[in-house]
Amino acid sequence: MGLVKLPSIKDYWRNRKLYSIPLARTVMPRNRFELILKFVHFADNQTADTDDRLYKIKDVLNMFIKNYQNVYTPGEKDVSMGH
Repeated sequence: MGLVKLPSIKDYWRNRKLYSIPLARTVMPRNRFELILKFVHFADNQTADTDDRLYKIKDVLNMFIKNYQNVYTPGEKDVSMGH
């Protein structure tokens, strides 16, 4: 999970110095994270293209790309950043 690889998901919420990842504990309780992990899916594993490492989020990724392309033009002045 993320940049820091620990043996199990529960380790991200442990309070030991060896594993201490306080951000996980402060952002969300472990039980809630495990429920989200269990029930939120974006792809059907039965019809998945396992050669594509992004297959589980491909539909969501394509939606984001399409929406960003609709609202962002490279080279256009970005007024949201106060330029």
